Amino acid sequence: MRRPEARRITASDAFRELIVEPSLTLDAPTAHRLIIIDSLDEAQYHDGETVLDVLVAQAGDLPNWLRIVATTRPEAPIMERLRVLTAFELRADRAENQEDLRRYIAARIQADELVARIASDADAVGQRISEIADGNFLYAKLLLDALEDGSVPVEGLVQLTPKLAGFYDSDLRRSFPDPDAYLSGYAPIMRVLSASQTPLPFGIIVSAAGVGAEIVYHRLRALRHYLQVEGAGDEATYALFHASLQDWLTDRDTAGDHWIDSDKGVEALAEACWRQYQSGSEAWSDYLLLHGQYHLHRAGRMSQNTEMQADSIFQARRIDRHPGSLFISYSHGDAEAAVAIEHVLGEENKYRLWRDHRIHWVAEFPADYGKALQSAAAVIWLVSRRSLSSAWVNREWAYPWGHGVTLIPVLLDCRPEDLPDELQGLAAIGAGVGPDCALSPDVLARSLLTSLGGDTGPRGLDGATRHDGPGEEHDGAYGMTSPSSVNTAT
Repeated sequence: MRRPEARRITASDAFRELIVEPSLTLDAPTAHRLIIIDSLDEAQYHDGETVLDVLVAQAGDLPNWLRIVATTRPEAPIMERLRVLTAFELRADRAENQEDLRRYIAARIQADELVARIASDADAVGQRISEIADGNFLYAKLLLDALEDGSVPVEGLVQLTPKLAGFYDSDLRRSFPDPDAYLSGYAPIMRVLSASQTPLPFGIIVSAAGVGAEIVYHRLRALRHYLQVEGAGDEATYALFHASLQDWLTDRDTAGDHWIDSDKGVEALAEACWRQYQSGSEAWSDYLLLHGQYHLHRAGRMSQNTEMQADSIFQARRIDRHPGSLFISYSHGDAEAAVAIEHVLGEENKYRLWRDHRIHWVAEFPADYGKALQSAAAVIWLVSRRSLSSAWVNREWAYPWGHGVTLIPVLLDCRPEDLPDELQGLAAIGAGVGPDCALSPDVLARSLLTSLGGDTGPRGLDGATRHDGPGEEHDGAYGMTSPSSVNTAT
């Protein structure tokens, strides 16, 4: 029995066990069956394993009769990862797309919600919407929704242009006719929504907007037409409803009176996260734990970012809540230590490990490699004289550090003062150990296991012990409650 209700270690495991393997045992139906996935490009903004990771790993094993149709904006990081799959560019001006759009419009116009508003003008209205949308389904949907709720009258269609930007401009002018009132009341909320790459909880919006909760609540209601809201009450999160709106709002040449400075949004989010961090551990939200370091780094608040990374209590909580994996970075010459970690964490304690054998002397990280680093819960860097002189390994810690990812140095034959200037002050496993008293790889691996909460040893720095002699316990830098994937890069 496959027990679909049981939680798997990864989403890829769940997809393989519940979709791929059962489908391979079925007789092929007379027609293809489709799995539809929309907005695949949004996966790049989410931490941990995403639907994109699952598709790249599992789609090739599906039976021929079960197909996946996924839509995405043609962004380079996404397209590079999809190179193993068949990509088809859907052009708005294709005759087939135009015909599909006409059928969609005709079906919507015949629905009861629109019949009363359009009356006998159905053919003319359908033709006008088709002309304005010009093959863009999103534009057609927005127009039909606006006609349905009465925010755009039938006669207003004459004034619209065949560009989505024209619709946004017209709609926002109608909703917020006073530019000064928009700038002072609504732009602060739109700024933080445009600056965040993930949905924002209500509390973070309140703090970043700098006004009271009641005011933010009512302003969010006024903006509801432009938002994607998930959940309810204290669990609700808010995001701009579509990436095209974010693109338009942050383009001063097209947005005009409704242009917003996303840099101010970045700074507001960083300040909100920093204030929450300073309020004490009881106030720390999951959003702060998962995204606070990233926002501080984007805002250039490097000293605050370093302070947060050096806080062992914060890091224990962060790694415990983070959906991503641990990524171990090491030099080829330090493979013995990496193998010991693989044995202790993987074979003995059931952490899932990935050893990446790719050739590393390339100018830039491949997209999937950079994604693994950026979405990691933490990067564990095996620090040695070899790795300090390795350009590739130095990029492996600098890249995630530049994206606000936690870095855990594990000192092999170095001291804390040997770390790069940016990393001074971080807690390190094996601190105090130097070239003349290096720990054995097995002892370091078990110290790392203790730091991850994988045995009965101390969690975090609280209660940890530190000794200089080999074979004794060394401090655990961060805590984690249960095993997760550990990626190892050679």
